[in-house]
Amino acid sequence: MLSLVRFISYAAFVFVILMTALRIVFWLVFGDTQSVIAGNEIGHAFYLGFKFDLRCALFLLAPLAVFGWMPFCNPIENHKARSVWLIYFSISGFLLLLIYGVDFGHYDYLA
Repeated sequence: MLSLVRFISYAAFVFVILMTALRIVFWLVFGDTQSVIAGNEIGHAFYLGFKFDLRCALFLLAPLAVFGWMPFCNPIENHKARSVWLIYFSISGFLLLLIYGVDFGHYDYLA
């Protein structure tokens, strides 16, 4: 059970780092370099974004946290369950990147 909690923690960390990196890339690409923005405003905006990213990551990992304690759904103990969860996380990651890509394109279209 502890290894499942560790796996969920690492997966949440990876999702949050990925989403935060995409948020930073978005800011670097579309940020207005001519305007002066106070550092506390940027910090607060990134803090709110981090909270949102963490919430999304935990939402993506909630099914694993709910069903992972069952032996036939535990990806640590069951090879078939590991394959199913790998497919789930692959689809989730792809959809996440797709949504970020559409967001980048939409914002670029509007700007």
